[in-house]
Parts: sequence; C-alpha cells; structure tokens
Amino acid sequence: MGQVSEFKFLTRVHYCARDVDTHGPDAEWGEHEMDYVLFIQATVDLSPHPEEVQDWRYVTQAELATMMLPDSGLSWSPWFRSIAASPQLLPRWWDDLQGTLRDGRYVDTQTIHRVL
Repeated sequence: MGQVSEFKFLTRVHYCARDVDTHGPDAEWGEHEMDYVLFIQATVDLSPHPEEVQDWRYVTQAELATMMLPDSGLSWSPWFRSIAASPQLLPRWWDDLQGTLRDGRYVDTQTIHRVL
C-alpha cells in the first residue's frame, strides 16, 4: 500500500455547482469547493463508506470516456467531469503517468483552474 508521502500534488480546481439533481434547475444549494488533485500509483485495499460510495472499479481511459457519456446513466462531480474533458489535465497526466508521478513536470502550484 502506498504511503501518504508518495502522493504527488498536481494542481487545484475551484468550482461552484448547483445541486440540480436534488433541488431542480433553480437550486439554491450546491457545492463551492477548492479541490486538490493528487496522484499516486499503488496497490490498495479499498473499503469506502457505503453511504458515500455506491460502487468502484479500476478502468482504462477508454472505459472512463465511455462511462462519462450522457447516456451512461452515471453521475459525476462537475469538477471531475471538467478535468477529465480537458486535454491539458487528466488525459495528459494519464497518458504520461510515469512522468506525472516521477519528476513533477505537471505540478502547478500557481494556477487555480476555475470551473464555475
């Protein structure tokens, strides 16, 4: 299992999103967060809290892209959907996973990617 010190900080994402799934199109409630993107490659045993995570699995990039299609019936957090769709973020980091983890070439401590 990986150690906390093995996580690689990459960047930050700031976003606001209304909870239209729960409260409809005029939702006053939602999320307003600063999310820190961390990467690690490790063998892990997962036991997520059942009230927070319904299901999980390891996927390839192609499988993730298919799972994110509108007709998949799956829900995604707006910030994750945004970084997954941006060629300069998740696809780039995943395509060069060893470089992402090894030498810090994608570490960006200055930028806050805004998804509003």
